[in-house]
Amino acid sequence: MKEAASVYERAIDSGPKSFKLHYNLGNVYMQRGSVDKAITQYRKALAMNPEDADVCVNLGVAYFKEGRLEEAIDSYKRALALDKNDAVAHYNLGVAYEKAGRQSEADSEFTTYHQLKRNQ
Repeated sequence: MKEAASVYERAIDSGPKSFKLHYNLGNVYMQRGSVDKAITQYRKALAMNPEDADVCVNLGVAYFKEGRLEEAIDSYKRALALDKNDAVAHYNLGVAYEKAGRQSEADSEFTTYHQLKRNQ
């Protein structure tokens, strides 16, 4: 994992800036448990490609791991604004709502998640 991070870091430093490089480096940092670094990379990726729902979901996961529930909720909502059928975003939003004590909103997201999974 450390080697993968080094490869992405060198590519970012030496070449043209790429949304995918920042996104992938964020994923590597998440796998290593470096959540703060992952957040930085996901935010850079999102600045370059604000229409990517996957980045929003991953950023939400990172915020959730840091206990930043409102930011996680906002990230999942943004993902769903881009792709209303993203089952993972609905599920994660439900978990974040539940953790925030917003049970009725959580239940709604879990219901949507199950409907989407059934229709796949």
